[in-house]
Amino acid sequence: MCFSATGNTRGVARALAGAIGADYLEIEPEQPYTEHDLDYDDETTRATVEQRDGTARPGIASAMPEWGDYDVILFGHPIWWETVPRIMCTLFEQNAAALAGKRLADFCTSGGSGIGRATDELKGIVPDAEWGVGRRFEASASAEEVAAWAQGLGF
Repeated sequence: MCFSATGNTRGVARALAGAIGADYLEIEPEQPYTEHDLDYDDETTRATVEQRDGTARPGIASAMPEWGDYDVILFGHPIWWETVPRIMCTLFEQNAAALAGKRLADFCTSGGSGIGRATDELKGIVPDAEWGVGRRFEASASAEEVAAWAQGLGF
């Protein structure tokens, strides 16, 4: 499952799903992000305002899966301002009870930031899951590289 505003994370998530034979599901925002919304140099853009507001919870338009059908769920997301986009908080908060007890791991794409704070934020929302070690990938990561990470999780 992934959220991808620009397509970078989508590409990695699709490569991962294909390489390990997993379902691919995408988190779609109620209000899609425009190129202007993602202008990190503009303090007034939507993404900047959301990320600075720790309580912002953008709506999700896509239907959620039947969580009971899955034991292991890998979540992909970009890194925005050194953590997860707020829409990932929406997803985890709305589904925390269903995700408790599952085996979860997140992966990200980023221009330079690591995954550390992002995983910690998600773990804080669903602490009753078994969490694998998250990983940052370049947008150009190969299917073999992402599959090796997933297989190394020990799930």
